[in-house]
Amino acid sequence: MREFKFRIWDNRYNRFIRPGEMAFDIFKFDKFFDHFVFQQYTGLKDKNGKEIYEGDFIKYEGMSLEYPFIGVVKFQDCAYVAFEEYTGCRIQLGAGLKLEIVGNVFENPKLSKS
Repeated sequence: MREFKFRIWDNRYNRFIRPGEMAFDIFKFDKFFDHFVFQQYTGLKDKNGKEIYEGDFIKYEGMSLEYPFIGVVKFQDCAYVAFEEYTGCRIQLGAGLKLEIVGNVFENPKLSKS
């Protein structure tokens, strides 16, 4: 069975919350949690062993393109995909792809414009 993990972005302080830094009951959400963005772990790791989460920008050079594919990881149509906004291309993520995390939507928002 796949491991269910999340990372949390705090919009108030513009940073990720480290594991163990915050304790809460997931069934008692209220307005206090409005400034948090939860991103789920895809169950995959990049070529450097880093865990891939929703909102990560990944680079994939396995396509025959003039430039490397850089897309943001999303859960879409019951699968994790990397979506490139500029071209509208997307690839379905899976084991065996040589992916590399090059940033995320919070710390590197300009990557979505490339």
